[in-house]
Amino acid sequence: MTSPWFATQVRQEITELEQVNEALRQEERLGTTTAAVRDDFTLLLRDRIRDLHDLLTAGDDWAGLDLLRTRRIAPVKAAALALLEGILLRAHPFYRGITVAAEALLDALVDASGVGRGVLLSVADGERFERMAGMVRMRFPDVGVWGLPILVHELGHLVADALPEPGDRNARPVLIHLDREDDRLLGELFADVFATYALGAAYPCAVMTLRARPDRFDDATPTHPSWDRRVWTMVAGLREIAERAPDPLTAAGHRRAADQVAQRWSTMNGLATAPPPLALRQARDLVDLLDRNAPQRLRFDPLAGRDALVAGLEAGSPPAREGPVAVVAAAWRWRLANPDAPPARLGRVSAAALSALDPEGAADAAA
Repeated sequence: MTSPWFATQVRQEITELEQVNEALRQEERLGTTTAAVRDDFTLLLRDRIRDLHDLLTAGDDWAGLDLLRTRRIAPVKAAALALLEGILLRAHPFYRGITVAAEALLDALVDASGVGRGVLLSVADGERFERMAGMVRMRFPDVGVWGLPILVHELGHLVADALPEPGDRNARPVLIHLDREDDRLLGELFADVFATYALGAAYPCAVMTLRARPDRFDDATPTHPSWDRRVWTMVAGLREIAERAPDPLTAAGHRRAADQVAQRWSTMNGLATAPPPLALRQARDLVDLLDRNAPQRLRFDPLAGRDALVAGLEAGSPPAREGPVAVVAAAWRWRLANPDAPPARLGRVSAAALSALDPEGAADAAA
């Protein structure tokens, strides 16, 4: 027999989930989410509401209600709230530029990866990927171009989950490889190699500059490898990409990038000068996964002419019609060439890069 107190709380949960669904339905009019995203949330909410209705017929199962709230309802509410937060921030004049730029970069790489699904964008206290909704979280309150490569690492987690095998759209070769290797940290290394594969040296240079700690180079955590292991895997990834390059000039470009990252990392920590054997083996396998299963256009081209783009960013007037990857790579190429640039100069180049990633916003501002 279900008591009135228990039934009231269950029905309150049902009402709240229906309100979440209505909030997302009204957001649909803004046109900032796809039908697939709305369908995913509708199915998740419907499933949780069904669970709650089942509880109403099982008597006063308070423990079951607590478990349902904690494990199944709270994550859906949190994902919906994050989605709405991201949409609201996109409309804020201070955050519009970075959110549009991040969306442009991630959408371009989702398309180049061939994963067949979009990615949602929101904010948090640090970058991360949330699997339930396929959401990449930006670091709050970062509004510069410099952190965008780190979001590509988070996108790598979605690619690991969704990248199909050619000829079998239901196969997930990356997940199979990660399970077979039985290394709980290998998924993070795949995301590192993915970001390096897609952005070249811009990604390892971004993490070395913005995230790596000099006092924690060799410290691993339960969820992440040490910075030393991660960066040497990126270096090994660049060298493996060079080995698979279609021509000697492209191979030389990737080797130069690998040498640049290796020299920078050795200067920073002094622990080693070359990738260890484990990094070489794992990078080889991870690059092979991308080479075999992702479209060729995902692979970063080190020879694409970016001199004009770098000069344009410096001058505050980047050339039009450059792709997101080219803009981010050029911004980091400029920063590496100007390591002592003061914050004001970094800000000007960042603003120029964001305007290149959001030409409509730049046009609106000019008007």
